[in-house]
Amino acid sequence: MAGRNFLFVPGPTNVPDRILRAMHVAMEDHRSPIFPELTRTCLNALKPVFKTTTGSPILFPLPALVVGKLR
Repeated sequence: MAGRNFLFVPGPTNVPDRILRAMHVAMEDHRSPIFPELTRTCLNALKPVFKTTTGSPILFPLPALVVGKLR
């Protein structure tokens, strides 16, 4: 396993190179001018997941401290 990162959930799992390359993209700042459009795109992409065309998915961002307490 030396020289290669593996995903250990429940693992080890081989991660394809295209996925590893996609993970090497800088995160978008929530204050950037394109963030609202990025959010709209993501929320619209969730509509088929929830099988709706008129509803609006709502996401509740939880800080790591809260998530850690929930576990």
